[in-house]
Amino acid sequence: MRQTGNIPLGWRKIILCLLLVSGSFSPGMAYAIQYYVAKTGNDANSGAYSSPFLTIRRGMTTMRTGDTLLIRAGTYAEQIDSQFFTIPTGTSWENAPIIAASPGDVVTIKPNSGSQAIGLVHSYIQYVIFDGLIIDAINEDTVNGMGISMTNGANHVRFRNLEVKNAPVNNVLLTKGTGGTEYNEFIGGKYHDSDVWQSSSLVKGAYNFYIATDHNLIDGAEIYNATGYGVHIYNSSSTGHAPDYNIVRNCRVYNNNIRRISFAGILVASGIGNMAYNNLVYDNRGHGIQVGNGSVGAKIYNNTIFDNDQNGLQIGAAVDATNTIIKNNISYGNLINYYNRGIGTIESNNVVDGTNPLFVDPTKRDFHLQYGSPAIDRGLTLGEIKVDFEGTSRPQGAGYNIGALEGTQPTLGAPKNFRLISVQ
Repeated sequence: MRQTGNIPLGWRKIILCLLLVSGSFSPGMAYAIQYYVAKTGNDANSGAYSSPFLTIRRGMTTMRTGDTLLIRAGTYAEQIDSQFFTIPTGTSWENAPIIAASPGDVVTIKPNSGSQAIGLVHSYIQYVIFDGLIIDAINEDTVNGMGISMTNGANHVRFRNLEVKNAPVNNVLLTKGTGGTEYNEFIGGKYHDSDVWQSSSLVKGAYNFYIATDHNLIDGAEIYNATGYGVHIYNSSSTGHAPDYNIVRNCRVYNNNIRRISFAGILVASGIGNMAYNNLVYDNRGHGIQVGNGSVGAKIYNNTIFDNDQNGLQIGAAVDATNTIIKNNISYGNLINYYNRGIGTIESNNVVDGTNPLFVDPTKRDFHLQYGSPAIDRGLTLGEIKVDFEGTSRPQGAGYNIGALEGTQPTLGAPKNFRLISVQ
């Protein structure tokens, strides 16, 4: 009897028949299988736990909707690229195929050459999850090399807890191409050290994220050491579609722009309705958060922006921003804390005038607020923001805290040197 993953094929057919008889099988439903890849495997194996495949490509081309591929520890010199093989897909997040590091294992995808470690460049690609992988693009092409590149309509792909690093150009690039390339998610993880070759040209800068499409989410990521922008939401093509309704939230963005002081930790530009909120943005060589280049209706809420070399919060660039909404932000300790030349900017409840927000320990980048901070309970209630950077519910006091951190107010320590007199 041929074995498929952990379930023998014969048993799989029996289970399917029982589901049909019982009426619990619905159209499109399939029995999910778990496959395995290991450095000691063989692509002639079944992919079962005790008989793993050798390559990720073999595992992915065997998968179907709802299946999981667990990759065991090691470095895999492979490209995951839809130009070379078909990527498994789902029809919703509930049955999305999952390609993941086996629990507790360190798994590195490190191609020996090529232009992208993960390339999703076809419109059929949707509802796929990549989880817990390290993507090291250090050996990619020095002119075009990317960590993750998506175009031509690939959509609804979730990257969860990845580390993406060392791309010669951009660690992540999303472009429209011939399709939408929308509704993709980058949840948690680390994105760092783009332009590992450190180009000597000051006009060049590689980005950790270059987002030129719509409705994408970056949530809870650590984004640092880009030679250019940490996050770049912009389409530089004069004929291209401007990126709309993207969200950057709950991220720690620092030490970017290390070759260009005119760049920013986060750029929100050229599109409609993009948002940046609950972010900690500090120690970037250029600006902290920059809004401009034709941006319309961007929302910049509850960010903490500190010690950036240029403007902490800049509204307006080569082409002015229009109708930007700036609420509940702290910008402090930057060269210039707040610079606004936008059109129709709406401002409310920000601490951007040089008033000390009384961080707990800014030297250690602890941006929680001390008692007496002018930012405690002074923010507006914003329906889009229910929690803070750490996931703490807002508000904890009489109102929202200004900045990225709500937290609970510190409590007094237990009393010392006391003596119990009596108990009734």
